[in-house]
Amino acid sequence: MKVSTSIAIVILSMMALYGCSINEVDLGESPSRIVVEGWLIDQDTLQEIRITQSVGFAVQTTPPSVNDALSVKVISNINDSYLFVHTKDGRYQSTRSFSGKHGISYTLEILLSDGRRILSEPQVMKSAPAIDSLTYTSYERISETTDEPEIVYYPVVFTSDNDQSQDYYRWKLYKNDTLFNEPRHIVLLNDRFINGKSYQNEFNSFDYSLGDDIKIELLQISASGYRYLELLKAQTTTIGTVSAVSPGPIPGNLSFENVDEEVLGFWGAASVRTVETNISE
Repeated sequence: MKVSTSIAIVILSMMALYGCSINEVDLGESPSRIVVEGWLIDQDTLQEIRITQSVGFAVQTTPPSVNDALSVKVISNINDSYLFVHTKDGRYQSTRSFSGKHGISYTLEILLSDGRRILSEPQVMKSAPAIDSLTYTSYERISETTDEPEIVYYPVVFTSDNDQSQDYYRWKLYKNDTLFNEPRHIVLLNDRFINGKSYQNEFNSFDYSLGDDIKIELLQISASGYRYLELLKAQTTTIGTVSAVSPGPIPGNLSFENVDEEVLGFWGAASVRTVETNISE
């Protein structure tokens, strides 16, 4: 049996996440694919893009990086162009700091060393709404390690949706400057039921303790970015459940120019708003 690289990457991620054995799974050979990852944000910073290659299903090593791209650049629909240079491990950084501009469309263009060209679908930079306030609340539970009662804190955010239809958001949470970075921590929201309204989000699946620093980012992303992350989360968190999603290709927004070959990953534009607090007495 053979499985496409897209499917293999998803299955491998789930197997690694749950510590499952793959010794008796025979999936044959899968061709290596280029994988592109990155987000252009509306913050004045050195922007970053990563380019790697996929590996076979049973290969439990770090994916090889693509360090020799001839050109990596982001082009806007108003003819601004931003060049990126390789730093290390397939990471390409903009040659100067810049921020994405609201209302402007951006396209990523990569020229590989073999002459193949990769283009992303255009991504429009929208403006994320401000976060009105961040607070926290708590509940008591029995500790799994001491069997004693313990106080657990979690953040509560108040904000408003933009007064326009079809807004898509991602929330990212940090504890003491460390990102909650497992697939189950991908928090997505669309404005289907909150369009133009104020609302609150209670992040009660994130655990904090007294004295911890909380940082929360609200990212406004595109519809295609939302669908990509939604499917990625579904395929990596439902394994072994009655609602499990069958592994399959996760459509991204990149493709080769004039070459019939799949490009994996996603590159998008995200407007970011940040709020922070500390849990104190």
